[in-house]
Amino acid sequence: MNFLLSIEAAIAWSQSQFSGLPWRAPNRTLYSTAVSEFMLQQTVVGTVLKKFPSFMKTFPSWNDLANADEAQVLKEWEGLGYYRRARLLNKLARHVVHETSDGELPLEEKRLLDFPGIGPYTANAIRGIGGDQPALALDTNLQRVLSRFFGVENSFTTEDMEKYWPNYFLQRKFSYRHFLEAMMDVGRIFCKERSADCQVCPLKKHCQAQKNKGPLTFGQKKKKKKESIVIELIRVFIKSSEGMYFYQKNNQEWLSGQWETLVFTNGLDQENLFSQYPRIQDSALKDFLKKKNLKPVANYSSTITKYKFKNDVYVLNWEEVCTLGKFKKEKIFERLVFYSSAKLHGLHLSSATMKGLSRIKKGDIKK
Repeated sequence: MNFLLSIEAAIAWSQSQFSGLPWRAPNRTLYSTAVSEFMLQQTVVGTVLKKFPSFMKTFPSWNDLANADEAQVLKEWEGLGYYRRARLLNKLARHVVHETSDGELPLEEKRLLDFPGIGPYTANAIRGIGGDQPALALDTNLQRVLSRFFGVENSFTTEDMEKYWPNYFLQRKFSYRHFLEAMMDVGRIFCKERSADCQVCPLKKHCQAQKNKGPLTFGQKKKKKKESIVIELIRVFIKSSEGMYFYQKNNQEWLSGQWETLVFTNGLDQENLFSQYPRIQDSALKDFLKKKNLKPVANYSSTITKYKFKNDVYVLNWEEVCTLGKFKKEKIFERLVFYSSAKLHGLHLSSATMKGLSRIKKGDIKK
């Protein structure tokens, strides 16, 4: 098994370059590993680096996270996106604290899969990376690297590992933790989906893909054509001399728990996918905007999964809005809550609303 020499080289390279990542600290725990794995799902390392230390400082243990309310957790998660992960992590912490005898995650895969928010990949990441146990955490990066290294044309599986490295689960050659992290680093730095820097890759000596058809022909999944749905939104920021008005999404609405400015659809949402937002055609604000001949002060796009939103931003004064008797009777108006400028930084605003705020000139907000 000469290929182990390349594995050893990759581990040495990884340790020299990335052992300083905060979630790879020598005193790592199953808790810190779980937090990092939840954060790293669908989020790049650079972004997680900005959030992981402060999150761990605020919630240093399962108990701290379990005792936090959801709003606080979501606020600390801000900037990472995909807030469902934060809610599941909060739920996981409560399960660990209240439903286990020792207040800790087990290291048996079958038991881990019964915990909220933990699927096969996360279970094996916690076992292999957190517990340094014989586990294979196969995410997209690891599948691609191992497919190319062992010359497997399709996506790499556990069965492939048993075929090409029969003793992987039985005989410890290296730290499982260091092996998994090294392969992830190789996939992130050298062995990317659409490009491969083979000449400087530490696995090059025994990489079957490099020796044969080239790395890009191995480990490829058939890609489904991405469907993109465009929704046009009108965002209305209502300001006063002291601050602005927002409403909080309820449990029946998408992105529940987050705070939002007034949002309307322009009526072109034919499939009624975002019925949580009222139509501007049905609001008294439509005639007001038309009568005042108001134009958007900013335009920007935002994306959530397959939905692409085109946002037109308007800024109105609270005093003039209050003169609209019909609008004051609309349900969305009744949900508005005032927040002073000083307290805005502590509010868990949706990413799209924060983007809108950043596009509005400071002078507009203070008028």
